[in-house]
Amino acid sequence: MSVTSHREQSARSAAFRIIHRIHSDDAFSNLLLPQELDRLHVPAQDRAFITDAVYGSLRWQGFLDAVIAAVAHRPVEKVDAVSLDILRLGVYQALFMHSADYAVVSTTVDLGKNGAPHSSPGFLNAVMRAVTSRTRQEWEAMLVSRIPKNNPDRRLALRYSHPQWIVEKFRESWNYAGYSLESGQSNSSSPLEELLAADNEPAEVVLCARPGLITVKDLVAQVQQSSGGTARWATGSYSPYALHVKGLDPGSLPAVRQNLAGAEDEGSQLAALALAKARKINPAGEQWLDMCAGPGGKAALLAACAYQETSAESPLYPRARAVTLIANEPAHHRANLVRKNLSAFIEPGRAQAIPQQTGIISHVTEWDGRDIGEKYRQACDRILVDAPCSGLGALRRRPESRWRKQPEDIANLTTLQMRLLDSAYLALKPGGILAYVTCSPVLAETSHQVDALLNRHPDLSRLDTRPIVASISSKNDIPLPGRPGDIQLFEHLHGTDQMFISLLVKKG
Repeated sequence: MSVTSHREQSARSAAFRIIHRIHSDDAFSNLLLPQELDRLHVPAQDRAFITDAVYGSLRWQGFLDAVIAAVAHRPVEKVDAVSLDILRLGVYQALFMHSADYAVVSTTVDLGKNGAPHSSPGFLNAVMRAVTSRTRQEWEAMLVSRIPKNNPDRRLALRYSHPQWIVEKFRESWNYAGYSLESGQSNSSSPLEELLAADNEPAEVVLCARPGLITVKDLVAQVQQSSGGTARWATGSYSPYALHVKGLDPGSLPAVRQNLAGAEDEGSQLAALALAKARKINPAGEQWLDMCAGPGGKAALLAACAYQETSAESPLYPRARAVTLIANEPAHHRANLVRKNLSAFIEPGRAQAIPQQTGIISHVTEWDGRDIGEKYRQACDRILVDAPCSGLGALRRRPESRWRKQPEDIANLTTLQMRLLDSAYLALKPGGILAYVTCSPVLAETSHQVDALLNRHPDLSRLDTRPIVASISSKNDIPLPGRPGDIQLFEHLHGTDQMFISLLVKKG
């Protein structure tokens, strides 16, 4: 075996071990993959291959399993777990990575000999030879043709490798969201197909340059210096503080290490900015609450926006007194992440810290959000409820999640969301603004949850979120629904995670 082929086999072996650990240990790919790449000291030239192989095998698992089952003439549940992960990796390489057929077949069999002692090399060989006899497009056409045309969601579920129930939830959300029929639609695909296709694309790394701490221009300079000019970057499409980067570990940037900037999707940035920019800060000072703050990106952006506005001198707008931000996170390890992200505002002894008297005071608490309403009854001017949710709006970041989540999970989450919102209502001052945010497009977690809240509390009313979000975006016109009220972002239309943003005001 040549040095090159040995290196390739080592990379495939590493990819298999990572995939199998994700499945066997219920690990998260976005956490385990970088840890393993560092632990194994994987050469730079192999990192891209392993990353694609791992994420791709997880993302396309439904389609890969359908191909394997068709060739093996048995349900994949009848294939032992180790052999199945080896085959998923091999089939993904053959159909999606365009690896040479002979190489994929031989390395898959070799992985079986070394990693699956109970598997049959003959079985692995036979399956892979049959798989490589057709292209991906041919397999797709054959498998989809077996599904009745009157079941379009099942067909889309196979073609785009999503559980059918998630396809159905996406369809319901898109149809309800209020965008024009042409929005996000190409000549050949429906908006739902565009959405599913976008959900299968790797998410970009997006940084947030926290205003008042660092500018986007200075962050770009750090990207160029840290990468030796090799990293690619682009400013945000909608958030004025966003920077998209590629080819660089964000952790290598001084601004990220010092918490002057942090990784945060543009949709997440828009959610925090919608609350911060909903109106001018009261010159007498305000108290803000981020009820579910972990890991702290939105809280840090809220703090930065409050600092930027309250420290600005303007003859037309008197300088406000300090905003007090309470960032609450009940999970201790996540609360520590919040403290880290807010360190520039809660550690005045630091060189980069903002002196507390200049406009922002931050506290991190670890209470159960359902109890906060009683602790802060009618005490908060603005409240962000970024509620625990199904996370179906961020599947491109955690591709294994689509196969782990179940429809029955939604009911438990909506009950928790309801109780958090009722608690936030109690804590909200008359005239105060409540932002309800989820990283989910599921109607039961989004618009329907807000409808139920308004029915329970008639002194709450919806604000039209559209002009507020439109005013944030100075670079591009952001696609917005045709009706007033809430905004549901979509990957295929906005290039962001599928964030839901609703702003509510309490009668005062």
